[in-house]
Amino acid sequence: MYNFVALWVRLIEIIFLTVILTAIVLFFGRKKFKKWEKIVCICMAVLLLVLGGGSTIKSLVLPDIKTVVGIYESEIREATGLSPFQMEYCFVCENEKTYLDLDAISGNIIFDGEFVKGQEYTISYEAESNLIVAVSKNNVHPDSN
Repeated sequence: MYNFVALWVRLIEIIFLTVILTAIVLFFGRKKFKKWEKIVCICMAVLLLVLGGGSTIKSLVLPDIKTVVGIYESEIREATGLSPFQMEYCFVCENEKTYLDLDAISGNIIFDGEFVKGQEYTISYEAESNLIVAVSKNNVHPDSN
């Protein structure tokens, strides 16, 4: 079963950041901006919501789910996307590295626990966003390699 909580978190982040940034710009420019400049600011915010949130909504409505079986290699803890809580995980699948994203909030819901280096996992992810939607640990032990 796929869990799209990571896509919902990304959509909420886009909406939240757009609304906050627009409010800040309009607040600090309330006396300097003319009426048409405020309208342009709001139109740009709507455009940002449509472009940023549109692809995420498309992924929620028509997800393109891909599945890989790979051995967990590493975790990159730097912010890789919009969220400061986003982490990138590296899996080696048939000698090719695959990098997939998962935020801290969704990670606790989708996969309970930590990834174990050298452990084989079956990972389902949404192809357009590279967000993990399902994880299952395979019965291959890390010490058996």
